[in-house]
Amino acid sequence: MKPLRHPPPAGPGHRLPMTLLHLRVRDLFLRAAAEIHCAGISNHAAAEWLHKRLARYRECGWQRDRIAETVPPRLAGRVEGLLFCVLKCSDRLVSSRLVRAVLARD
Repeated sequence: MKPLRHPPPAGPGHRLPMTLLHLRVRDLFLRAAAEIHCAGISNHAAAEWLHKRLARYRECGWQRDRIAETVPPRLAGRVEGLLFCVLKCSDRLVSSRLVRAVLARD
């Protein structure tokens, strides 16, 4: 019998290891954005602010930037640069409730 090249999926209701890795990296970028741009405010306020900025960037700038492999130079040093990385990991809008949960896990 030939050995399997790839391990079988975990089964229904279980996420694949690569999906879990993408979500962990997304969470790290969200935490970094909060630490850099939301210093001194509560997790609740930071989550609301990040959610609003992420929604705005996803509706506007992300449409142009999504084809880029790396962070566009115009976003370097801005919160949108980190949000670009968040959306590269998972191209969906993250709710403020989930951002609060991620920030609470620090």
